[in-house]
Amino acid sequence: MKIIGKPKIGLALGGGGARGLAHIGVIKVLEREKIPIDYIAGTSAGALIGGIYAATKNIKKIEEISQKLNYRDFIRTFSDITLKSGLVKGRNAIKFIEKYTGKITFEQMKIPFRAVTTDLVTGKTYMLYKGNVAKAIRTSCSIPGLFKPLKYGNKILIDGGVTEQVPVKSVKMMGAEKTIAVNLNRKHFPPKFKDKSNGKISPIANLMSAINIMIYNVAKQNVKTADIILAPEIPDIPLTKFVNGAEYIKIGEKECEKHIDKIKWMSKRRFLLMPVS
Repeated sequence: MKIIGKPKIGLALGGGGARGLAHIGVIKVLEREKIPIDYIAGTSAGALIGGIYAATKNIKKIEEISQKLNYRDFIRTFSDITLKSGLVKGRNAIKFIEKYTGKITFEQMKIPFRAVTTDLVTGKTYMLYKGNVAKAIRTSCSIPGLFKPLKYGNKILIDGGVTEQVPVKSVKMMGAEKTIAVNLNRKHFPPKFKDKSNGKISPIANLMSAINIMIYNVAKQNVKTADIILAPEIPDIPLTKFVNGAEYIKIGEKECEKHIDKIKWMSKRRFLLMPVS
């Protein structure tokens, strides 16, 4: 019998705004069960949680941060509007991330990490893997129409969720042999009707419903090649709504625990049976 070795495990953390707090619960369970995480790729909220964790390997600290944040902190972090474009510059967001990670670079990360973005010029996914991690995370979280895009060479980068809502392909490109995907958009939420009898909806509800459908379908396509798909049952909340994180962390824990036996089996050493001569 020949030992092949343990497969390299990649964690693909999807976008979803406030729903991203469920990622904390998933990582808590993986840590508790001593499941090795060899690579992390994150999109938007997944980049925020995954990036801070890859820098610190301290999920308890990240949970504490999420519990201490209040609405005032949230507004202070995401309110540096530029008068020229009316979009959030993102400098406060970078300062917030660096408060917990320092001015860490990708080369200094405790776990190899990639922040997934979308290039407006080519329309393709682009992984950030060099330089300042906080700036890369902020770029991955650049929701179109809210955050100012980042110019990077000849690229104009925005939220990675436009092309890769759950970055399974990206984490495989890093070297992952087995992948755990966390999809925060397990279903699309129907619009809230003003009057259910005639089907009237507001223009904003109409737009948000269309965006939700696109996000749902991109995510559904992204996770097809994952080995394990975690889809926490999180209720419909706006992408930018501030919430008490304890409930969403618990939902992430519950979903990971449901699949933990499969994850353990996937992460074990592999043996190759040799024929007896």
